[in-house]
Amino acid sequence: MKGKWGIIVAVIIVIVAIIGFVFYGKTEQNLQAEEKRMRVAAKDYFNKYMSSNESTQVYEVTLDMLEEANENGEDYNLQGLENCDKTKTVAKITINYQNGKPKKTEVTLEC
Repeated sequence: MKGKWGIIVAVIIVIVAIIGFVFYGKTEQNLQAEEKRMRVAAKDYFNKYMSSNESTQVYEVTLDMLEEANENGEDYNLQGLENCDKTKTVAKITINYQNGKPKKTEVTLEC
């Protein structure tokens, strides 16, 4: 009888662990997709609405700025970012001073 319960408990633990790994994987994929959407939109926003200045190293584009641009005619895909903080979800863009184009973008999601 003890062996039977041990097997049942072991099977339940394995099932719960598998479900946890699947859920974690999907959550990680969603975060990567949301970061990519934010990164792409922020770079485009920078190119359209901001100008580079030699004294500034890092430019910030917030989710609020991107949503405002959408209200004014842009079509940035911000799906999955609806529950994120509008001012703390930000893309920090480092530019290449030789051509003024973005060379590195770091995204911070506050969801």
